[in-house]
Amino acid sequence: MTEVDHAAEHAYELLRQHVQLYRTAIHCEPHAWRTRCKELAENLDWILFCRDHRLPPDTKKTPYPPMPPRLP
Repeated sequence: MTEVDHAAEHAYELLRQHVQLYRTAIHCEPHAWRTRCKELAENLDWILFCRDHRLPPDTKKTPYPPMPPRLP
């Protein structure tokens, strides 16, 4: 499992836990609850997007910068 998969799993767990608070939190602060739920869902969506649409490796970049010329 990659780091992105772990991040997605963690984000999903946070969202699941937040949704379980619905019955208690929605009565006292519905706007705050909905805002946090939206943020958690957006974070999960972004992580899943990044996992499914990985950037190709940068082949033009050299692993190390070139050495400066030696002085005589």
